[in-house]
Amino acid sequence: TLGPNEAYYGFMYSKSSHEDLRKHIDWSRLSLSAINQNTHNQHQSLRKHLQDRHFAMETNIGQDIFDAQNSLGQSIVDAQNANGQGIVDAHNAMATQHNQMLEWLRATMCQVYEAMNGGCNALIGPLEEGQINVPLELHWPEGQSTMIESLRKIEETLANGVTKTSEDRREDAKMDKMNAVKVKVDVIDGKVDAIESNVKAVVEVTIVATMSAVEGKIDTKMSAV
Repeated sequence: TLGPNEAYYGFMYSKSSHEDLRKHIDWSRLSLSAINQNTHNQHQSLRKHLQDRHFAMETNIGQDIFDAQNSLGQSIVDAQNANGQGIVDAHNAMATQHNQMLEWLRATMCQVYEAMNGGCNALIGPLEEGQINVPLELHWPEGQSTMIESLRKIEETLANGVTKTSEDRREDAKMDKMNAVKVKVDVIDGKVDAIESNVKAVVEVTIVATMSAVEGKIDTKMSAV
């Protein structure tokens, strides 16, 4: 049996515990409500932020792909134009060199024939279909030995050991001129081969450099995307 004091203290303790529990329940209810509301708000904010970011990423990726396609197309067009211009320039250079060599060869042949009392006349009249250069008409005076006959005479003279006459010496001079022309023609052939090799090398280097530049632009755009 509790005394008066213990009963009083027990009542006060019970009353205080009841009040503390009630306050704790009210505080817990308010705290949980605030936590729930904050969680809901943060979830909505995060979802909106993610949606905005996804939309921005989609827009940026689409724009980057569009820009990459445009840049790639322009690079291909530039490469085609550069290659075409390089080929045209190479053809023009070859045509110029070819015309210069033909003009020099025509002049040289005329000099040789005229020096040997021959004739050299340019063709007068319309050219045949597909013919570019004006042909020459080379002819010998009547009664004069041709180049083949002169060569045979020189060969017979050397084989028989006969003393050369003035006619033979003239034939020898003609042969020297012919040999000089042959040497010049061989030099021209070598120059033509060198020009063709240089033009081919220039075209190949131009194409490779252009394609490398296009690949570099493509890699740069794809890396940016």
